[in-house]
Amino acid sequence: MNIDDFEKLTILERRRADEFENDYKSLKIKYDDVCERIRIATHQLEHVQIVLEETSRRCEQLEKEKSEINAQSEYLSQNVLNVTSKYKDKVNIIKVRL
Repeated sequence: MNIDDFEKLTILERRRADEFENDYKSLKIKYDDVCERIRIATHQLEHVQIVLEETSRRCEQLEKEKSEINAQSEYLSQNVLNVTSKYKDKVNIIKVRL
């Protein structure tokens, strides 16, 4: 191998090293971009999780309120039935007396 061949080889190796460095820089930029996107997506998922937990708690609260309303409704229905029954009894008593 003579000096010209050695210089050509050195130039080729330098070019390859430059290409590797450029490829590395390009991949590093892409990697950093992907990492940033993952960070943003993770933040969004955390926000969605918080909203889902709040929604779940609100649903539980609404179910409890619904149960309370149903219980009150049942109680009031029984009161209406009792009052209606007493009213009918009194009407019948009045009819009998007439």
